[in-house]
Amino acid sequence: LDEITRNNNFVADRTNALAYHFFVEESVYKWFDTVKNGLGSYCWEDWGQLHVRETNRMFRDSIYPSQPNGIEERVRLDEVTIIPDGWGDKGGTHVPYVKTPVNYSNPEFVNANAKLENARLYTNAMGVDGVWGFTTDLLKKDEKTGLHFYTRATRWLTGPEWPLHHEMGHQLGRADHYLIPIDKAKNKAAPGVGYACPQFFRDSMMFSGNWAHDRYIGKNEQKWDCTYRFYDEFTSASLNRDKGERRGKFGEYAVDIPAKTTFSFIDEDLKPVGGAKVSLHRTIGHGYTNGTVAADPAYTGKTNGKGEWTIAKPIYDVQHCWLSNAAIFFLLETGDGRKLGSFTDVSELNLEHWRGNEDKAHITIILKPVPEKADEQEK
Repeated sequence: LDEITRNNNFVADRTNALAYHFFVEESVYKWFDTVKNGLGSYCWEDWGQLHVRETNRMFRDSIYPSQPNGIEERVRLDEVTIIPDGWGDKGGTHVPYVKTPVNYSNPEFVNANAKLENARLYTNAMGVDGVWGFTTDLLKKDEKTGLHFYTRATRWLTGPEWPLHHEMGHQLGRADHYLIPIDKAKNKAAPGVGYACPQFFRDSMMFSGNWAHDRYIGKNEQKWDCTYRFYDEFTSASLNRDKGERRGKFGEYAVDIPAKTTFSFIDEDLKPVGGAKVSLHRTIGHGYTNGTVAADPAYTGKTNGKGEWTIAKPIYDVQHCWLSNAAIFFLLETGDGRKLGSFTDVSELNLEHWRGNEDKAHITIILKPVPEKADEQEK
């Protein structure tokens, strides 16, 4: 047969995979008929299937010692619905309001000239694990350049659109990792001491994309154009935790922490900090934004001669599904008057739990001197 491409001649469709439902406004759908996608065709559905393939590739390849088979879930494109321009909900998932099933042939729902508030398309979301809408906002041209979302980044036509994969991670219940860090001005226990997420967070999809290969291979993280990305061990383990379950939950995996945790505190010279007063300060969440370290400790205690302190009480009083209160700050005062501090966050506790240490875990915390004044914080 005379074909422009054979890359779209098959679909790997695992029937027990998590199901996606994509909504595409008509102008976007037609525009994709004019450009070649990563499968070599001119077809929005093929572009959608390209991203399903890439998601499953990322799942397969996100392998870690605790997740030797990668992420064992798979996804499938269950349904594509073309909707008239302007019908998509502009917030959140950019899809029509999800309420009850309707007859799509009903003129009330297909009349593009009807008032938007009276002509919302309703769909039955039962059996769908993730939804996303592609609206005409994607085709709005920038006044200065004359380019729109896809013509500014044509690599996302022929290759994976990484922002979409980040958002579909949310559809499968994963939280934004960039809500975990603490600004140094928001540490009420030790003003001037901030917290940046571990590097593995910053190098993974849920921290607003994945920079690792751009930085280490492409040597240009600003372009964000690498063709290979992955999920971190924490995200991989959290997805495997819920393997086989329908989606709809968000951030619930963060509740998995060991029943008892021993923290070993060492200083920058890797020496145990024994006989020190310990204060554990929780982070106060403020909704969908980064939190503030509380001035008053939730727990206090004292390290033993090995620099260890064990807690068998709930480390968190509440778990925010957005992980905006995930960080924990430790402040230690030694017998010679030194003040030392450091952070960890719920991801380390979750990983200990998922690695088999559900009853008790051991975590090492490296401490740094706490400045007396906020402006003395080390760079």
